[in-house]
Amino acid sequence: MDPDLTDLVLTLPAERRYSYVENGNAQTLDHIVARSSVLARPFHLEIAHDNADFPKTLASDATRPERVSDHDMPVAYFTLPPLQADLATSITAANATVLSGTVQSYTVTVTNNGPDAATSVTVIDSLPDHTGFQSVSAPSGWTCTPPAIGGTGEVSCTAPSLASGNTAQFTINVVVNCATAQGASLVSAAGATSTTLDPHSENNNASVTSIVSNPPPVISGFMADKLSLGPPNHKLVPVTLSYSLTDNCDAGMVPVLTVS
Repeated sequence: MDPDLTDLVLTLPAERRYSYVENGNAQTLDHIVARSSVLARPFHLEIAHDNADFPKTLASDATRPERVSDHDMPVAYFTLPPLQADLATSITAANATVLSGTVQSYTVTVTNNGPDAATSVTVIDSLPDHTGFQSVSAPSGWTCTPPAIGGTGEVSCTAPSLASGNTAQFTINVVVNCATAQGASLVSAAGATSTTLDPHSENNNASVTSIVSNPPPVISGFMADKLSLGPPNHKLVPVTLSYSLTDNCDAGMVPVLTVS
């Protein structure tokens, strides 16, 4: 259900889960429900059987307190306040400017500022547009679900708990697509959540922006084996051209030469 509530009657042994008896049939008609954040601290439930466990004949005896209610009363005891864990997230990029076709590395850091342990912790990093997933590394005890190699989307990592004062650090590598335009922005956003109450959710999320560099190809060392032709004889003469062509992505480019 939403919100995620727990029926505390189910925490009792089966033989004590009743609050009403009708013609010998024990039933559970009375409930107390609570959020998981409240149940993270010690709690206890009892059903005061001051009705169902006594015969109906006592209802006419004014000197007896039994059967003063139609139902037995469930009573819950809670330890307050509930557990709290302030998760703080930061993210950095290895390069402020990254060359297209190369790897960009992100470091996501999640710290539990306490005062209690955070339970069922989830860290999600949304990969930037114009990139493909390459790899992720996580601390021991964490399980990560990334996209396929070269895929897009998000990396999700989970752990049963993160103790107060502890930090978890993740490294996520992506490859910038070769066709990404010069000056394009890469934005990676990360966030952390847990089932424990977070009193300062404003620091749960962070993002970082880097810029793509995609310079044009470079032709160097251009020369011809014949620097001049003559005298004119109306015959074709072979000329060999030498050059070096480099590009940050495409190693198989062929230049277009124009002769006039």
